[in-house]
Amino acid sequence: MKIGVTSNTFMLYPVEKTLEVAGKLGCRGIMMMSDRPHLHPDDYIGKTKKVLDLAKSCGVEIYGLDPIHAPCLNDLAAKHKPSPDMKARWNNIFRHGVEPYFTSNEEYLRRLRIDFTKRCIDLGAELGVKVVQVATGRTLSDPDDADAWVKAGWKELYDHALSRNITLATEMAEDQYVSKPDEALEMLKAIGAAPEHFGMVMDIGHMWVQRLDVPAQIRKLGKERIKVVHIEDMKRYKHFHLPIGEGSIDLLAALNALKEIGYEGYLMIEMYNFYDDPEPAMTRCVANLKRLLDKAGIAY
Repeated sequence: MKIGVTSNTFMLYPVEKTLEVAGKLGCRGIMMMSDRPHLHPDDYIGKTKKVLDLAKSCGVEIYGLDPIHAPCLNDLAAKHKPSPDMKARWNNIFRHGVEPYFTSNEEYLRRLRIDFTKRCIDLGAELGVKVVQVATGRTLSDPDDADAWVKAGWKELYDHALSRNITLATEMAEDQYVSKPDEALEMLKAIGAAPEHFGMVMDIGHMWVQRLDVPAQIRKLGKERIKVVHIEDMKRYKHFHLPIGEGSIDLLAALNALKEIGYEGYLMIEMYNFYDDPEPAMTRCVANLKRLLDKAGIAY
């Protein structure tokens, strides 16, 4: 397995510093946020060479894009200019989430989300990434309507991603309309998505905080459906990302289950709750994750 990081950990850093710090910390790959100050498609489509060269020089693979956490969509939906205060924008996201969603009641909001994600898929194809993340959004409407809207949106994105040779992966969390792997599998089967082209983000903390048996969920999905793993610690079943080894999750059991199914991909450390000063938390994460991998007999 390979150690990586999600770039929302460094959400206040410019993309150059994000890649440099990720490399210095020993992260071999990164899931890049598809918004400023990182890889907004309007800034990078047709202009990827510089960032690819930088990532290579830092020893970091741009493995995927994350259009889920994109304050720019809030700005588009509200039809106002973005605030230059990135910290204020992200605090608003933490409180209220990222509207629009696939589950938004207004059709134009759902269209904003779909079209933006398509642009991210296009950028991903230029960058040569392996995965673009999606999510459903929160439950804002009648479940029958939400079901239909999610299926329609995901099917449109799935077809677009296939044409660009991009794999999609849905991230689940307790506040999402599709919050559990069984629900995601049902949706993916309904739209006829092949496992090799549309899978899931196995976010260990997101599963644990819902009191799911994390190793059992990993075994149920298998390596074909798990496209990337997000890893962090939590405690008292509260959704707050803690450095690895500083919470209550049995991360060793999760790693052993990943080893059992033959998963060899990235373990993306996600420390966005420490975005004010991410490097000390990330340093502890990398060191503790290496200790766990050594204990499990997993090469990295």
